[in-house]
Amino acid sequence: SRHSTNDAHFDIWCDDSYHPPGSLPVHLYFKNPTTEEESGWCACLPPRQRKRAEADSVAGGMRFRLVDYSECSHGKQRCQR
Repeated sequence: SRHSTNDAHFDIWCDDSYHPPGSLPVHLYFKNPTTEEESGWCACLPPRQRKRAEADSVAGGMRFRLVDYSECSHGKQRCQR
């Protein structure tokens, strides 16, 4: 992602030259097992890996979750928030 202090938005993108091809932007929330605090950051995952990651999360007690950005159209690798 990229943000300039002069802009009211920031760009989110998953470039095929940097991320696995076909990756889509998601927000990854992670729960600290010690404090139970949740923090989050941008992530890029191909749909196939996302399904596997979500299954791993359920098997691991939901320590993390992946959430779509509402500003990103389904299947788009770039959007503004």
